[in-house]
Amino acid sequence: MILLIAHGSVYAQQPTTAPVTIQVNGAAASGTRGLTLPAGYPITLRLLRDGVPITETGILSAVNADGSFQFVDVAAMTGDLLLVTMEFEGVPQGSALVAVSADQTSYTLPLTVYGVTSDPAAVTLSSAQYVIDLKKDFLQVLATLYFTNATDRLYFSPERTTGGQPVSVTVPLPVGSFGIAFDDKVRYQVGGEQFAPIVQDTRAVIPGQGHEVILSFQVPFKNGAILDQDMPYVTQAVKLLIPDDTKLILTTPADHPAFGGSPNTALNPKRPYTEYALSAPIAAGGRLIYTLEQSQKSPPPPLAVSSDSPIGAAAYVLAALAAFGIVVLGVILLRGLSQKRKV
Repeated sequence: MILLIAHGSVYAQQPTTAPVTIQVNGAAASGTRGLTLPAGYPITLRLLRDGVPITETGILSAVNADGSFQFVDVAAMTGDLLLVTMEFEGVPQGSALVAVSADQTSYTLPLTVYGVTSDPAAVTLSSAQYVIDLKKDFLQVLATLYFTNATDRLYFSPERTTGGQPVSVTVPLPVGSFGIAFDDKVRYQVGGEQFAPIVQDTRAVIPGQGHEVILSFQVPFKNGAILDQDMPYVTQAVKLLIPDDTKLILTTPADHPAFGGSPNTALNPKRPYTEYALSAPIAAGGRLIYTLEQSQKSPPPPLAVSSDSPIGAAAYVLAALAAFGIVVLGVILLRGLSQKRKV
């Protein structure tokens, strides 16, 4: 398997149809200040057919002094996907994917490569959105996290997955989370402890490009749940979206930024939500803590009255009359019993 940092758009692979001979040109450059590509630096052309590399090694070449490169007389099939790759600072990096068509024989594939940093300050969590629903005995959470990298270096942490893959950003989940799921089981791994799982992303955070992480998890819920999770990076915005029909009440600790709520009908017009936005950013190494409880309707409290008010005075009079009636009734009964004894 090739671990590759690819740039730009990814095309859906089309079925291959006919053989074609093509030429691939381009130029490689360093996007990191102070780093240059020397003449003769190796570069590889790779062809994917039906989603699989045609050869494990690809077609080898080298860049010229100005960074240009060329591959000629390349045997391909219409529908193949092309990209050029280069290992730079120990990380395989690649161009955008381009599909081979029947009416084109020459292709240009520019490639920008970057140095690598492991400084977490390079990464910002620009927005974190959690859509929360209440099931029978757990909360179902869909998280969409959007990271950015404002530096001129790729970000990889010093960590590795249990399989040895380099890890970029990590997402600690609330204590007790379970049922973790992703749309890409190759890209994401789960580390940490069983009671405190941490999602590990193996795709580098590329300078100037949005880096989205989508996952879902579940949290036990019995009368309520405390969601407490570490936030390793500066977090600029947090939103919680909760359906109104769950009747969940959101609270935060006194020393934690508060959430402000507003209606949201865009997510699902047939099911109103309330959108809660955190009032302040979270510093790197901080925590996101909130409690969700289901509201319980309780009977209204008893009416408190004062003997000084007309209602209160009437209540006291009625109570006194009732007491007096009980006393009179008792006296009558006692007199009756006394007369029977004399007879």
